[in-house]
Amino acid sequence: LRYVYIKGNEILKSSYLVNNLHIGNNTKLDNQLKVDVYNKLMKDPFIAKSSVAIIKPDTLYIDIKEKVPLCVLDFNNKQFVFSSSGQYITDRIDSQKLNIDKILHIKMANLTPQINNKNVILALVDLYKKLDKLEKISYIRMEDNRFEVFLENGIMVKANVLNCDYNKSIGRLETIWPKLLPDIEKIESVSICYPDRIIIKWKTKEINSGR
Repeated sequence: LRYVYIKGNEILKSSYLVNNLHIGNNTKLDNQLKVDVYNKLMKDPFIAKSSVAIIKPDTLYIDIKEKVPLCVLDFNNKQFVFSSSGQYITDRIDSQKLNIDKILHIKMANLTPQINNKNVILALVDLYKKLDKLEKISYIRMEDNRFEVFLENGIMVKANVLNCDYNKSIGRLETIWPKLLPDIEKIESVSICYPDRIIIKWKTKEINSGR
């Protein structure tokens, strides 16, 4: 063995993949090597598929298909990576092994068993992306069947985990947002997932708005 050619990796660094295979110049190129390399590759949580071939006289050819990361949930000094389908990948992240700087990071105040539901993860990311365009998000808390989104300006936005049209709800919020900004310090929370309105809870009273 003189050369290792790796194709298809964008998240996993090639240097990490090669080192993790524990092969060297004295490694014999045969079918057993192909089996061993394949088995090692498939143990990596980021790899969905892989194929291994030998190109005589001295090259090992590896083609992999990675699970595409959708987001990283940052909680309690740990990072939980989820795929584009909303499925959990891993919480073992090493910058020496992975290129994840460009992946969406969401700071969480807590995590509940609902993160095992891929639809919840997809809804969380959808809500985050839409709200963050309106106002920068500090962190999110999961409470029963509700997301509580804490914005950097101090307002908390409440949204259903599921069964909420975020496009419509956040669009409605966007239309009244300029009118709310002067009174930020007076607002406790804004609930956006009612069918035809937004509920603004003031620190002293509660009113309906945005019909």
